[in-house]
Amino acid sequence: MNRYEVLLADVRRNHRKGSRHRLLFLDFDGVVNVPFAPGTPEFEQAMRGETNDFFRPEMVDRVNRLCRDYGLAVVITSSWRYSGLDYCLSHLYRAGFDRTIPVEGMTDTDDPLFRREDEIYRYVMQARDVSAFLILDDIPMDCYRTHQVCTDFETGYDETCDARARELLDGMLQPKDSVFMRAWDAMIVWMTEIFRTERED
Repeated sequence: MNRYEVLLADVRRNHRKGSRHRLLFLDFDGVVNVPFAPGTPEFEQAMRGETNDFFRPEMVDRVNRLCRDYGLAVVITSSWRYSGLDYCLSHLYRAGFDRTIPVEGMTDTDDPLFRREDEIYRYVMQARDVSAFLILDDIPMDCYRTHQVCTDFETGYDETCDARARELLDGMLQPKDSVFMRAWDAMIVWMTEIFRTERED
């Protein structure tokens, strides 16, 4: 048992209580910002300095549809966030991101050495009422394997990734609300409180 399991138990409980606070933690590079293959017209155009990014409208549109279909608000986790939220949004909007989809903000930028999985952990913990979350990132995070679609840097958020994202979200939003699952989540929280008390003593 670890703190990530405790976090996921809290999220499942929030869902059972009826919370609809659902988040998409969105990376850019290797997800919606994917370099074109050398030799293609798009690559040559970029090399001539005619564009300063590789944001793919078709991949951004998949993200749009995913967010609309599942009621997801976006939280930006990409290292692009160090340039500020407005900078990130300008690139997303230019590539066709739906302006009606809520963007809650970004994960912390205080410590650039902080691991991304820990930034997500802290964000969800501070929000307190998150009932489901999905991570789109090309960096694998084993602690969130049931909540992450790990993209390929060279192909990005393609149709295969989109199908996997929908499969994961369907599982989160229609969980088997069994006696066993409730007992398991309660046990995790109970044991966490015991460990916390022992540390304080």
